[in-house]
Amino acid sequence: MTEPTQRTPRVMIVEDDPLVGEWLNDFLEVAGLAPVWHHDPLKAIGPACSGEFDVILLDIMMPGMDGITFLRKVKEAQPSVEAVMLTARGDATLITRAIKLNAFDYLVKPTNLQKILATIKAAMTRRLQSMSTPQETWAPGSVVEGFVIAGTESSRLAVEAQRVAPYFASLLIQGPPGTGKRHLARLIHHFSGRPADRLVVVDLAEIPASEAQTRVLGALGPWASRAPGEVGALKRADGGTLVLAHVDCLPLSVQGKLTTLLDSGQILEPPFEDEDFLDVKLIATTTLDLDELVKADRLLDEFHRRLRVAEIFVKPLAERFDEVILLARHLLAEASAGLGKQLDGFVSAAERLLLEYPWPDNVAEMRRAVESAARSAPGSSVGTADLPARVRDHGRQLGYQAAEQFLKS
Repeated sequence: MTEPTQRTPRVMIVEDDPLVGEWLNDFLEVAGLAPVWHHDPLKAIGPACSGEFDVILLDIMMPGMDGITFLRKVKEAQPSVEAVMLTARGDATLITRAIKLNAFDYLVKPTNLQKILATIKAAMTRRLQSMSTPQETWAPGSVVEGFVIAGTESSRLAVEAQRVAPYFASLLIQGPPGTGKRHLARLIHHFSGRPADRLVVVDLAEIPASEAQTRVLGALGPWASRAPGEVGALKRADGGTLVLAHVDCLPLSVQGKLTTLLDSGQILEPPFEDEDFLDVKLIATTTLDLDELVKADRLLDEFHRRLRVAEIFVKPLAERFDEVILLARHLLAEASAGLGKQLDGFVSAAERLLLEYPWPDNVAEMRRAVESAARSAPGSSVGTADLPARVRDHGRQLGYQAAEQFLKS
């Protein structure tokens, strides 16, 4: 895939507050960008729609024309122009509308200047990427950073991972247990271009709620230890990616601090210093309906909105019929190598049983079943007798049902 050519972003600032507008304009000039500030959205809309600018830093609440209307008009005229919305807390409905109009991101005022600069640069990267070579595609059977492209759904997931990886500071991966959400998170980290050794995964389901803050953020407060062993996952992931598996298990207090981080790039509590700007991509995974958790007061609405700026849903394996055999063959090759055996594959009758089984625990269950079969296989291929009993019995039950249906017809 061709890398986009970097150039100085041309940034329009649309902000009716003169103090904020001048402050932003001066900062972006010093940072080496090419900003133009407009305090009147009615006068700014023409230049914004002309294609002259790459990124628009856009206040939502303005007299004359609100930011949502402004954004809609710009996107109709110049779909590839990126917009970063400036908003105050409490604008939940407007934020949702902006994201639906394909705003790149939103920042809550007041925000950290380095966070503004990083967001503009990320928006510029997406604009340049959209103007370059189309995204890469992969043939069935390809393996990218451990992620198996086994068919239509996994190919879609890989393309989506490639699309969102360079841009969004946070995203949410949802899907049933065992569908490979963490493997997808690793693929997103790979496509983000961040250092390979800066991927930190925390499974919140395995941590007592009382320890979650220390494990994720490190010890907070004036007593916070500076010992390397006490550094939280967030600091270890600085410059990289933090994956929070089972984010629904995260205590509300930590959710609030992470929301502040995503808004401003900072957490203003020791061991974090006032000048610390954390550049962390946050990927959250869950098996639950987060809308219901918000209603039950188990998830902060602001944190939820921040996560779902980009959202990917992974389908269960039962809905990915075309992927079953290729995925099973890949898992068998892995298991064979681990056992030091040379297994050629499955006999056709065994593959039929794999196709008939519904895999209620998804890819994780298939991995266990294939590993068990690989250990049991006495020859060079896996036969029906080598598969776990539950897989064999399900196929047998389907055979009984088909026979009964035939006799009744």
